[in-house]
Amino acid sequence: IAAAFFALGFGKFDWMVSDMITKVTKSGSAEELLTITGRTEIWAYGMERIQESPITGYGYCSARFVMEDFSYHCHNIVLNAALFSGLPGGLLLLAIIGYHLACVFFRPYYLTDGLFICMLVGGSVDGLFPSPSPAASTLIWIVLLFWRQLAMRLEEPNSDSQGLVAAPSAVRAS
Repeated sequence: IAAAFFALGFGKFDWMVSDMITKVTKSGSAEELLTITGRTEIWAYGMERIQESPITGYGYCSARFVMEDFSYHCHNIVLNAALFSGLPGGLLLLAIIGYHLACVFFRPYYLTDGLFICMLVGGSVDGLFPSPSPAASTLIWIVLLFWRQLAMRLEEPNSDSQGLVAAPSAVRAS
């Protein structure tokens, strides 16, 4: 393994790496993967637009107008939030992401953790939330935002349970 990394580091297998990259791309160009299908250019353009209105942004789902010359959204959930609502909105989304990342490690719950990781990975290269019309990703974000706070969990259905129940700490005595 060390010899392979050494050879790769000195460019001895550049032709092989380039050949492999071009075989897994749609366009047959290594640049497609290196720029994440052109998204790095879109992100740079989105950041330029955010710098023009950093405090208030441009309004909900305005990317289709602000970025119409380049793309219809920033292809990144944090950049989309910052474009719509300025840096305060982008920072709020980063705080939400940070909270959920901490929960993955310190208060794991596999259902929401799995959904969160899928949204985080997908949201890093696409504008999953917010969108002009409600989509599955919008519903997933709402579930992620409120599931832990409502202390909900799924249980095996039995004679006493309907499957979806509140945790004992969330249930108040009548």
